[in-house]
Amino acid sequence: MPRYTGAFRGDHFDMTTRRIVFERIHKSIGYIALATAWFATVAGLWSVNAPIWIWLLVIVWWAVLCAFAIRLQRQGRAIDTYQAIWGTHPTLIGNQRASVGKGVRRVKHRDQQ
Repeated sequence: MPRYTGAFRGDHFDMTTRRIVFERIHKSIGYIALATAWFATVAGLWSVNAPIWIWLLVIVWWAVLCAFAIRLQRQGRAIDTYQAIWGTHPTLIGNQRASVGKGVRRVKHRDQQ
């Protein structure tokens, strides 16, 4: 068992290959889960022969959620997880690598602006 040294070392801080692979898989599975939830909702509505107004309400709800997510992403509000946890300083190991994920942005450190 490793001893605690008080240093911020580990997969996430060091952004090891293992951590990058984990983040890519984790994000992909998240999108698959969203698609599965959508299909489950449609299957449920179909199986109970839901009235048209419920179908419309669900379609509008999903459209609003998707539009909101796209809007936030385009505004640059999808911040890199590493920076959200560890900070923006350019000397940090994870800030020297590319962001993991499409549409994810990095914030520049105040000394870089």
